[in-house]
Amino acid sequence: MEAREHWIFYLKLTKNLTRDFISLDAEFKQHNKTLIPIGLRSLLECTRKRKSIHVLIVIRSYREYRYYHKKVKKLMKYMMRTDKVHLYFASSFQLAHDPSILKRNHYEFVSLPVHMEKFCTRISELVDIKEQRFNSWPGGVRPRLSLAG
Repeated sequence: MEAREHWIFYLKLTKNLTRDFISLDAEFKQHNKTLIPIGLRSLLECTRKRKSIHVLIVIRSYREYRYYHKKVKKLMKYMMRTDKVHLYFASSFQLAHDPSILKRNHYEFVSLPVHMEKFCTRISELVDIKEQRFNSWPGGVRPRLSLAG
């Protein structure tokens, strides 16, 4: 099976991109994934047009945590309930981790600090697994025996 390139949307919690975005993107490119920075308003538009997307959120500061808690948290819960978003979450704030949405198969939380290579490899594997399930035929495989003779 050939490796396909997948998009992972990086939700910006501030106006400017962080320094780590470039290194995260370079690491994801090694796994045939493209990291695309996106704002909250653009993310909402994108979920209307696509069936399911992958979103990465990284919270490193208290300011980012406050923005996430005020504006993003409820929307992400709703989008995961409606199967529009697969959320990959990295934060050093334990309060940002929400066990109520952990039950869904659309949520992965990683506590910071974490080794970037392991983090990107894990998320890339999860994206590949979810895309493989999403693009597979639900009827199974073709039978090998034919009834006509």
